[in-house]
Amino acid sequence: MGNKFKLIQVGLGPMGRIIATLLLKRQNLDLKGVVDIDPQLKGKRLSELLNIESGSEIIIEQDIDKVISREKVDVMIIATSSSLEKVAPIIKKAIESEINVVSICEELSYPFQKYLYL
Repeated sequence: MGNKFKLIQVGLGPMGRIIATLLLKRQNLDLKGVVDIDPQLKGKRLSELLNIESGSEIIIEQDIDKVISREKVDVMIIATSSSLEKVAPIIKKAIESEINVVSICEELSYPFQKYLYL
């Protein structure tokens, strides 16, 4: 297969875990890191959390800035919140680092109606 898209994922709640599992099954994607604020997840292997074999080398981290500075990625998957106000700082970090964003935040579908200031 040709070039793979390099990704990082932010958020490992119920939806984030499903997304991570699916990302790891794709041949054209290379998950380079995962971030979650839950202190109980910090330092765990992603494969242990998801109870799968693939992704065993990926360690869950809390500091998104460290992951962004360490990994040159194409896309950031944000699976944290439905609130654009809560997700906006993460999106801004991605944009400043020239990383494309895909998010499960519903308010991103029509953000300018309510959040012109963001």
